[in-house]
Amino acid sequence: MGWNVISPLFLGKIPAGIHALRQAEGPPKVYVFRNWQGAVSIAAAGEHVIQAFGSVAALSHYFGGHMTFGRLVSSNKFLGVWGNRNASRFRRILHTRLGELEIIHAKPPSRHAGSSLTGRRLTAAERRDLERTFAGNT
Repeated sequence: MGWNVISPLFLGKIPAGIHALRQAEGPPKVYVFRNWQGAVSIAAAGEHVIQAFGSVAALSHYFGGHMTFGRLVSSNKFLGVWGNRNASRFRRILHTRLGELEIIHAKPPSRHAGSSLTGRRLTAAERRDLERTFAGNT
């Protein structure tokens, strides 16, 4: 499955050098599952999440927390969030920044290593402002 970029505007949203990587590996895998409390959750490889959000701190700030799967120093690290709306926003931002995604309805292949909460949810206006910084993160 090749990557067809329809618009040069869309091309600007994909980090340089990622096209060849995608063709070799396929689209990023996104895991959708229910966590230990029954909440809809979503996770993706840490490198893809950081490409889309800029940093783990930005991810956590945007969603009010995040989950980590796998060892922190491992290349098998996955980052994600929980909740229906958060899962939808997470998937939308990844899709906007990285293009096509492969959705897998299962837990990530690494064990849950921890969760963090910032204790504050952003307003809709704050989320829009932060999303603009993600869009400029190429």
